[in-house]
Order: sequence, then structure tokens, then C-alpha cells
Amino acid sequence: MLTFKLDNGNLLRAREATTSGLLQSEQYRWMRDLLARTAMEAVPTLTAKDAEYLAHILLAAVHIDLVDELLASGQTPSAIRRIQRAHVLAVLSSELS
Repeated sequence: MLTFKLDNGNLLRAREATTSGLLQSEQYRWMRDLLARTAMEAVPTLTAKDAEYLAHILLAAVHIDLVDELLASGQTPSAIRRIQRAHVLAVLSSELS
């Protein structure tokens, strides 16, 4: 998802900036649910509510405004990918209790 946002920033910037209620949009809910199910498969001890919250956190980490800010501050796309990967791995491997 991060690579898609890096490659299609203009399109996503327009979509995320003009969409009120982004968190309630069909696309967002689809991605949130997909990530929540994936998290529950990766960490079987997660409750559905915890997995949903985790999905929101992971989606927030790739919001186009944040990606733009990181790029503007000198981060490279490869550095953003590296830290995002480390973040996801750390969250999924931690004790979520």
C-alpha cells in the first residue's frame, strides 16, 4: 500500500483531501477489514476489536499527508518503506495484551 501511495501521490492526495468521512468510506472499510483479518491470522491471540484498531493504526501510518511530510523532510521512499516494514513487524511480533 505504501508503494502504491508513493507512486500515485497526486491521485491519493486529491482523494484523501476531498473525501469527508474517509474512515467511513467503502474503500477504507474494505482495507481496514482486510488488514484486521490478516493481523488476526498473523497473531491468533488478537481479538477482533484489537485487530480493527491495529488496522486503523497501520492505515494511518500510510496516510498521504504523512507520506508527503516524510518526503518533504528528506526521507527517501526506500527509507520510508524500511521504517514502515520495521513498524509492522514490531507491532505484529509484540505481545498485544
